[in-house]
Amino acid sequence: MVSNLRFQFAYDGLSDKYKVVAFCPNEVRVFTSGDNAWKNIQSFPIDPYYNLGNRGVYLSNSLNWFAVRNKVRSVYNPWQSRSLNLDQFFIISLDLGMETYALLHLPQSSDEVSHVMPIVSILMNCLCFTHFTKGDEFVIWQMREFGVEESWTKLFQFSYQSKGNIYNGDGYSNLLPLHVIENGDTLILVVCQGPFGKGQLIRYNRRDNRVENTGITNDMYWFFVKHYVESFESIC
Repeated sequence: MVSNLRFQFAYDGLSDKYKVVAFCPNEVRVFTSGDNAWKNIQSFPIDPYYNLGNRGVYLSNSLNWFAVRNKVRSVYNPWQSRSLNLDQFFIISLDLGMETYALLHLPQSSDEVSHVMPIVSILMNCLCFTHFTKGDEFVIWQMREFGVEESWTKLFQFSYQSKGNIYNGDGYSNLLPLHVIENGDTLILVVCQGPFGKGQLIRYNRRDNRVENTGITNDMYWFFVKHYVESFESIC
């Protein structure tokens, strides 16, 4: 296998087996537990953007990454070299059971995406795409019906004056959404800084349109936190 492959581990509920997906430009392979062999499948038309902050998310028996059309990367930040619009982003969704992909378009919007890295996440059991605008607004788009592009809805949008776009020597800071509580009015996020996403917890209250610091700060590597999906069966 080539050395620049990226790897992702996931559970396939259709076959009741675990799979490892390996991909790089023009190549995608799948290893299925019990088969003891790699299988080539159809390659992605766009290379998924893949780093600690975007290692893909699991939902509805699929793995999902965002990709950028005609992306230009710089040494420090892949987004800073030019302005990007939402129509330049896609989500690559790999169905683990069928081992085929779908290319999902982001919502139609005139917002320009700032040079802070966007994030794909899971909130309220829905696929979400989060980004900063050029005007320092933090936006969360939610796909209410998975796989249906017409179901994209703007879930949250608020100003974050501390800005998520200051380079601190270890990487750009960002906001990572974690959980929605209180009937959808309160959003829990973490301000991630550095290459592994260390940071502090904050909350946004929609009713007051206010961001508050919870006072909780730790060295947890938040970019490694993923949505929990139960797949192991108890043998007790």
